[in-house]
Amino acid sequence: MTTLLTKVSSTADAVPTAGNLTQTSSGAELAVNTADKKLYSKNSSNAVVEIAGALQAYPVGAVYISVNAQSPADLFGGQWAVFGAGRALVSLDANDTDFDAPRELQGSKTVGVAVDTVIPTTGYGLTGSSGGALINPTTSGALIVGDGTGDSSDRDDMAHATSPAAVTSSTTTVSVIQPSIVVYMWERTA
Repeated sequence: MTTLLTKVSSTADAVPTAGNLTQTSSGAELAVNTADKKLYSKNSSNAVVEIAGALQAYPVGAVYISVNAQSPADLFGGQWAVFGAGRALVSLDANDTDFDAPRELQGSKTVGVAVDTVIPTTGYGLTGSSGGALINPTTSGALIVGDGTGDSSDRDDMAHATSPAAVTSSTTTVSVIQPSIVVYMWERTA
């Protein structure tokens, strides 16, 4: 069995040189940088290489998602910034101009909706049929009435406002938050 030898540094950004590491037929040295959480070895070409660590799984621009509040800088090293606070993720769609570039911000938690209410202003009068068909409602409004027997008079009789209707407008705010679950997100920046 081959012997594994280890060297340790706690200096940030310290990388061993080829002269710091030994590789022979009886064993190879590893160097661990505990500050950066990196592991190094010397390959057969006598070059020092970083052995794939957790940080390499998250290159600059990668997003880390967790339900744990601990920063990925504490877990993996590197520099991280909070990403997309209060926003949902949407996959890029090159065919949709709303979603065709990374970091585009879209949408809102709420939207204003205009509501127009038509209120007839004065009394109702009964109108008759017009050739057996319903009389077309006018801008002053119409309400179909009858005795519920299903005969032709039910669909022919209308209560009709005799003067123009008042229109009132208002705006109300409606929530448009999709069903969601809250997580922590960070983007690796360096």
